[in-house]
Amino acid sequence: MGWQSLLSGRELLSLSLRWHVGDGSSIFYKENVWISSLFPCAPRPIQGHNPKVTRVCQLLNPRHIFGIYALLRENFNQQDIQHILSIPVSMFLMEDFLAWH
Repeated sequence: MGWQSLLSGRELLSLSLRWHVGDGSSIFYKENVWISSLFPCAPRPIQGHNPKVTRVCQLLNPRHIFGIYALLRENFNQQDIQHILSIPVSMFLMEDFLAWH
């Protein structure tokens, strides 16, 4: 019974976690929760989105700032784009990490 309690506690804890974006390489944008203003959901890709884009690092490359908006428009609705663009992006190579929401 002790292990079952620990496992159910772990499941409950995971429902309150979201990814904090560092370099975005560990975060799958469709499967993971990574935008705090959309918690507990992930952004929903629009119909006809680019299937080659799978990770957040492909969406938030500060070196290609002018191409980011076009890429976001190909994949998300305007409301989700505003949420994504509000995420602060570091110029330093930080790892993504799970954070308590």
